[in-house]
Amino acid sequence: MGILINFGNQGRGGYMPGGYNAGNSDHLVLSTLGIHWADPTKFAGDWFMEASPQPHWFFDIITFLGASAGNLGAAYFVFWVAGLVSFGFATAILSKHWAPNHPWLLGLAVTFLMSVAPWSSVGTGNAMIAFAVPAVVGGHMVYLFLAYLNTGRFTAAAVVAPLIAVVHVQQGAVICIFLIAVSTIKWFTRDRSESLGRSLWVAGLSSLFVTGAIVVFGLTFRPIAAKLQDFVEICDVMIPYHCAAHLWDLPLVYSSLAIILLSLLTWSFVGTKDRWIWTATVGLAGVGLALGLLMDNMHVPVLGPLFQGTNVYRLGAVVFPFAIFGILVGLFRAGWNWRGAAMAQASFFALFLYLGQFAWQLKHATSPKFVLPLVVVTAAVIYIRSHRGRGLGPWAFRAGVLAFVGLFALNAVAAHAFTPRGLNTTFISNADLKAWGKKVEATVPPGEQLLAAPQWIVKTPSGRGVVADCKDVPYGGAPWQEWQQRISDLGGIDQCKLPYSQTYLSMSAQELDSAAAKYSVEYAVLDISQKDKFEDLGKLGWHEVLEPFNDINYYVLSKK
Repeated sequence: MGILINFGNQGRGGYMPGGYNAGNSDHLVLSTLGIHWADPTKFAGDWFMEASPQPHWFFDIITFLGASAGNLGAAYFVFWVAGLVSFGFATAILSKHWAPNHPWLLGLAVTFLMSVAPWSSVGTGNAMIAFAVPAVVGGHMVYLFLAYLNTGRFTAAAVVAPLIAVVHVQQGAVICIFLIAVSTIKWFTRDRSESLGRSLWVAGLSSLFVTGAIVVFGLTFRPIAAKLQDFVEICDVMIPYHCAAHLWDLPLVYSSLAIILLSLLTWSFVGTKDRWIWTATVGLAGVGLALGLLMDNMHVPVLGPLFQGTNVYRLGAVVFPFAIFGILVGLFRAGWNWRGAAMAQASFFALFLYLGQFAWQLKHATSPKFVLPLVVVTAAVIYIRSHRGRGLGPWAFRAGVLAFVGLFALNAVAAHAFTPRGLNTTFISNADLKAWGKKVEATVPPGEQLLAAPQWIVKTPSGRGVVADCKDVPYGGAPWQEWQQRISDLGGIDQCKLPYSQTYLSMSAQELDSAAAKYSVEYAVLDISQKDKFEDLGKLGWHEVLEPFNDINYYVLSKK
């Protein structure tokens, strides 16, 4: 998986470079505090860091250790690899449990299909993101936790659960729900004369206690949101693609429901004795997510805002890997009969809706030229698996499954989805931006803040705080109100939403000076296209202290 997504060209929604990278996107928000701990001159006085620290305290520790050692990129890479190891174990044990005669075949098929799937599932980022952040690594660990439970490895699941809460507090809260559900089932289904059954139940309760304590600590130490309504407003205004289904277009709603349906089709992989556990984990997550999505999408009073405000969409990362298994359920479980035909049709119908999501690393994913061969191969594989006694051995079945996956591979190649590339773990891989940031750091004294367009990547490379940034969005309360005011003073919130207006560039010299004065800022970053304002800014006491560097077309002006 690591190699495939490092070769992938999709990036995260098209606004990040392909392949593994660090120092971009969510790192612009999540890395600040840990770097500041390692070097107090970095981001000193940044209002967002002080007023609205992020809930990922463990990631702050990783950042601190990496920055202190002088190799933050390496620390993040190790963190990312830990997630990949979790993914590998989870896929391997599920494949062996669900397809004992063909574990390698199922595991490799799941891995490849997952690598070309959209980076977002029901609003939440998933495993194909080649990026070291708590949501990605924690998502892999949730997958491992569920794989352990659904293969009878309850002690291993109990050990992993608290670690998930350490990595990502919201995912830890979800794990607590699963532990309650599974522990309840184990209580009612246990053999009271069997000491092992009692031990497993005690292990589950102990894990629940520890995991819950970590979640409570995290939420107390770093509250996520001041009010439920604040988060609903943030979802609607800033991140509707993530947690506002009532603003999604129909294709996205349909593909999201298809992902959930595919995950629920894994019921067909599950043996009779495992179905209660599957129901309390995968089934519970799928049904809960579908209910929350529909309540939000249909504007149901009270319930819609409740599901949205509690971010039910986090369950998208839970169901995603099982949805990929669901794509293959027809190949591995459907028989050559009416029941098998219904199963295969349900799987293929859901797959077709899922392929309608724009972000697959495929070319014309819903075109008949791609879909019809998939149908033919699927039917052939089902026939082969159901008629092995007629000279059609395991080799024919394996060839059929490989042909199915091969169609995806050929399409991905045609779409130029993969480019062989080396691994670049450097924190901020853009050499010009990194060098320009060092020049700013040497020019602007520690503790000083920068006036800059909120969508520009200025803060992280320079190590200096900014008035406001589109990525630094508080989760609610007074900081959320303050952030909106600051963004307004920099030209307005439309700069942070598609199609990303450039109103900062059109601000007059007087408006720029007034915004700087309001926030006691004496350094401003201006684009080369704003040079016509320099004369007027000069009359207001501003002067140039740093010119553009290579491809970085930003000037730095000072009023000191």
